[in-house]
This record gives sequence, C-alpha cells and structure tokens, in this order.
Amino acid sequence: MTKQEKTQWRAPKLVGVGVYGPDDKQIGKIDDLVMDHNGATETVVIGIGGFLGFGKKEVAVPFSAMQWRTESRKVPATATEPPPVTATGGGQQPPMKETDPAATEASQGYPDKAILNVTLAELKAAPDFQYAPSAASDANSQPAGGGEPMKKTTP
Repeated sequence: MTKQEKTQWRAPKLVGVGVYGPDDKQIGKIDDLVMDHNGATETVVIGIGGFLGFGKKEVAVPFSAMQWRTESRKVPATATEPPPVTATGGGQQPPMKETDPAATEASQGYPDKAILNVTLAELKAAPDFQYAPSAASDANSQPAGGGEPMKKTTP
C-alpha cells in the first residue's frame, strides 16, 4: 500500500468529530474507537454533556449504527487566473465549483460529521461505557477464594 484511498479514513482524525441526532442538532463528539484484533472498528465511544471534560458521560454504539456525512465545498474554478478588475477597482468573485465530498473526506482524512438515529435524551439514558480494567488493577485484586492478593511477578 502506498497511498490513502478515497474510501479510507484516518482513525485519530475521527476523534472529535461531532455526532448529530436525526434533528441535525449536535448530541456529542466521538471520544474513541474500539477495534477488534483484525482491525475492524466495532464500537464508537461518544462523549455527551459536560463542560470542559467535567460531567461528561461516555456511551458506546456500534460503528454500523453511525451514518457519515461530508458536504461538498465551493472552491474557485480556476486558481491560475486572477479575477477581472471592474471599473470601481475591485475584483469580481472568481467562478466557483463544488468539490467531490469523497475527495474532501480523503484529503482531510475524516468525514464532516456523524449522524446517529437517537436523541440526546436516549443517549443520556444509555448505560455508561466502561473500558477494560488495567492488568495492574487485576494483579492487585483478591482471588475468588479469598487469601492473599496476587502479586505481579517479572520473568
């Protein structure tokens, strides 16, 4: 593989993309992506509510539940010729053309927004997403039968 295709996104660029409900109002932002061992993205973790990270709730939805959208952009049709000068001394606006949304996505590495067919109230009612505990916290936990806590050993 030598280049990114138009159908590919960059995972770190998806973090921070706004998530919008069916009414096109923002309901959160993507906080994380969870992948399986084959590299397939299975889960999107969405941060909702809060201010500056305080009071934020994280919920998870299947990646397949998300719809992705990128709008076309208007850019000058030709960048080589300057716009003509009018009698008043100002230049006219150059002719504009719309970009291909797939090309825009590929060049920026991510879509403009994610659409989820749930409301903010439904997301707030969803259970909090929990990441797997760290191995260090598992190593210091009590075994099921009681006794001494397990200790971390090095080979």
